[in-house]
Amino acid sequence: PEWLRLSRHGEVLGKYRIAGGKDLLQPALVPLTTQHVLAFMRYKGPAPHRVMRAESVDGGQHWSTPTATDVPNPNSAVAVLRLRDGRLLMAANPIRSNRNVLALLISRDDGRHWQRIVTLEEGGSEAEFSYPYMIRSGDRIDLAYTWRRKRIRHVRFNLNWLNGKARAAQRDPAAADRPIFQESGS
Repeated sequence: PEWLRLSRHGEVLGKYRIAGGKDLLQPALVPLTTQHVLAFMRYKGPAPHRVMRAESVDGGQHWSTPTATDVPNPNSAVAVLRLRDGRLLMAANPIRSNRNVLALLISRDDGRHWQRIVTLEEGGSEAEFSYPYMIRSGDRIDLAYTWRRKRIRHVRFNLNWLNGKARAAQRDPAAADRPIFQESGS
C-alpha cells in the first residue's frame, strides 16, 4: 500500500510506502489530525488472517510496522471511518474464511480492539458481501458494498441507530450476530 500526498490541484507532491510488503493491500485511511493517520488493510499472507493496522504521526511520510488487530479477515477489503465522538466504525467480513458475513464493528481505542455491534448480511457458503465503502455526513452514514457479486447494496443509517445497536451488543453480544438482512436479499 502507498500514501499519496496531493496538492490542491491534484498534483502528486509525495508518494510514501506503508510498511508491510506485498501481503498488505487496499488501505482504508482514517485521519485523526492533520498529521496523525491510521491505515487498516487486508492481509493476504499466511494464516492467521487479521485486519492489519499501521499508523503515521507525520502526515503519512513514515508508517509504523503494521500489526494485527483482533478482527479476523478472510483476505478482504474493509472500510473504516471516524465518528464525531472519536470512535472508529469498520465494515468488514470478520470471519476467518469466506466473505459470506458482513458486519459493523466499533473501536474506542484507535483501532487496536474492535467489538462487533451488528451483522448486516449472512448467507450460505456461496454468498459474498464484499468491498464495503462508507461515508459520513453529519449523523448519517452511507454504506455501499457488493451484494452476492450481482448488485451493489446501499444502506443508510444514523448515529442513533448505530448507538442503539452498540448498546444492544453490550447487553447481549449474541445480538450482534443476528443478521439484519435475510437470505432472500430483502
